[in-house]
Amino acid sequence: MIKCPNCNHEEPYGTLFCSKCGARLVPNDTENTENNQSGSQIPNFEDTNILDRPVPPIDLLDYPALLFIVSSNVYIPIEEDNDFTLGRVSKDQPLVPDIDLTPYNAYEEGVSRLHASIKFSNGNCIITDLGSVNGTKINGKRIISNQAMNLSDGDMISLGQFKMLVIINN
Repeated sequence: MIKCPNCNHEEPYGTLFCSKCGARLVPNDTENTENNQSGSQIPNFEDTNILDRPVPPIDLLDYPALLFIVSSNVYIPIEEDNDFTLGRVSKDQPLVPDIDLTPYNAYEEGVSRLHASIKFSNGNCIITDLGSVNGTKINGKRIISNQAMNLSDGDMISLGQFKMLVIINN
């Protein structure tokens, strides 16, 4: 087992990212020691070695953006000009999210029923927290509810403790 240097969570050998906090488990030779001591808990994967990043299947490269669920190694495609809600489904829920994260332990990780919305339009990927109980973070920094925030390729989104990596296909 490999221990995460950020949260001490144990992962099987060969795992590249911690399923609990999203930190990289395999050191990147292109980073210097000063960067690693900066105190940043959630890395931005935009600057990581291309071999360390998850590689989407070729059939998903036609989508403008993808969300990579860190704990499940699952890709969720985001289509152009559509606004999607992210959340989980529960019994007798009148409104359901467009992207149901229930199968990926969303309840246990603190995802609200209607947690956030995400949209890709005109080359921009935008996320908005919908007043969720456990909040939404981008690269470890909590965002304000109901305020649209731009996402970049390699950003780590946290819905509660649920981690997703943003991949923007160019």
